[in-house]
Amino acid sequence: MTKTLDPPHGPARTLAATTTAKLARRMLCASRVAADCLPSGFYGSPGLDILLALHVAEEDAQYLSAGDLTPPGSLAPSVTERWIGALEHHGLIDRRGELLALSVRGHAVVSNLLERLYAVQRSLD
Repeated sequence: MTKTLDPPHGPARTLAATTTAKLARRMLCASRVAADCLPSGFYGSPGLDILLALHVAEEDAQYLSAGDLTPPGSLAPSVTERWIGALEHHGLIDRRGELLALSVRGHAVVSNLLERLYAVQRSLD
């Protein structure tokens, strides 16, 4: 779905779903690099990384299981499971058996985040 952003400074820009998916992929890669470069336990945003991974999977028409999700910097699978539980509790993801997906609310939250980050990046160019 294509969307037009009207940043406060500058011309309107078109933002396609592929743009937000690309930004989500870049954020996940940056997260992995940060986790690899810092000492163990010094980096972690597993909740955000899980949401981004589910967003990318959705754009690729895939569903992921908890075993497919390994947020950078996570020390144990139990950490991922706790985050999945918290995200599910807050209505951001849906679980159907072993498969996970963004809920309608989760998709809106992640899309809003990516759109705002994209707008900020463009304003800094």
